[in-house]
Amino acid sequence: MINRIEELEKIKSLKDMGSITETEFEIEKQKILNSEVNNQSRTEGIFIASLILGICSLLFGIIPILGLILSIVSLIICIISKRKLKVIKQKNGMVTAGIILTIIGLVLALIVTIILPIGTVVLVNDSSPKEVKIPNVVGLSVEQAKEEIEKANLQFEMEKEEYNSDVDKGYVISQYPIYEKRFNKVKENSTISVIVSKGFQKVIVPNVKGKQKENAIKLIEDKDLKVQIIEEKNKTVKEGYVISQEIEANTEVNAGDIIVIHISI
Repeated sequence: MINRIEELEKIKSLKDMGSITETEFEIEKQKILNSEVNNQSRTEGIFIASLILGICSLLFGIIPILGLILSIVSLIICIISKRKLKVIKQKNGMVTAGIILTIIGLVLALIVTIILPIGTVVLVNDSSPKEVKIPNVVGLSVEQAKEEIEKANLQFEMEKEEYNSDVDKGYVISQYPIYEKRFNKVKENSTISVIVSKGFQKVIVPNVKGKQKENAIKLIEDKDLKVQIIEEKNKTVKEGYVISQEIEANTEVNAGDIIVIHISI
């Protein structure tokens, strides 16, 4: 504003001295006044932009990233507007309101874009199951195995009982997942299944020679024995039928023993 007054006084002095005509004076004066109006319009536009951007920052602050970018742009415009006010020594309510709204929007955008996701990740990590070591319960009694498994914050499950000549009755024959020294961790509350021994018992091996495969398997398993199948080609025995068995029929064996049978293919 001061510069414009000085310029007007300067061209008036030139007119008074006769350096320029009245017409030239009026033209130059109009240029100076128009320039002042244009500058005021641009300045006013920046002030309005400060307010509008401040409002947008507040409205879009809840949108991650977009709200943060908009708030930063708004803050830059508000700083420019504040400096212009300082130069022209004026106050403007739109700029002040824009700064306040921008700060609120920026805080909101920071919470939504940065703080809230970090908190969510931490919460998810805290709520996810922890990894715990698998106890080795093979050879333990059912009661001991259950106690060890539950003590490790795991679920105990007895999958089945079967005869076993090497493991006493009521003791664990095997477990799943198996215990390994290097890789022996599972998620907390996972289930550990165990197979428990029914002890020692003598049974008679059934005669399955010439039987159809499924029938042979059932006859053997009904005697609490296990089956191992070996398939081989045979010209005299029909496909899918037992060629021979490695332990002869009517032999006394331990329950849980494996009976190997040869099937024709």
